[in-house]
Amino acid sequence: MEAWNYMRIARPTNKLEEMRTFYEQVLDLEKIGEFNHNGYHGMLFGLPDQKVHLELLQSEHKTTAEAPSEDHLLVFYFNSLDQIEAMRQKLVSYDIYPVAPVNPYWKDKSYTFEDPEGWRVVFCIDITKYKQGERLQ
Repeated sequence: MEAWNYMRIARPTNKLEEMRTFYEQVLDLEKIGEFNHNGYHGMLFGLPDQKVHLELLQSEHKTTAEAPSEDHLLVFYFNSLDQIEAMRQKLVSYDIYPVAPVNPYWKDKSYTFEDPEGWRVVFCIDITKYKQGERLQ
């Protein structure tokens, strides 16, 4: 693919307002859009200056929104362990605690959390820094 403008990952939800709080207030993602049409209400979240968007949508139509497995991950890479620790502390302040990752690959380089519907969100050290020896305790 030579000339794409951006990518959107769309995911259904049955808890749109809880998800808004989690992704916008807890994770500090920027809400870059919202829509309500043809029986669908949704929000778009993005990272500053990035071309990947997360769309969360709720529908009048029957949908399954539960996480299909503990290996379905939304991974955010950070430049420092201090940034990851700050995110961990922020989530804990909302009574959201890390969960053990299923895949041992994530154990010493990240923290894993679950959003209100059980989808997993991972905060990981940049892989280049990990290869240079930066590890979570």
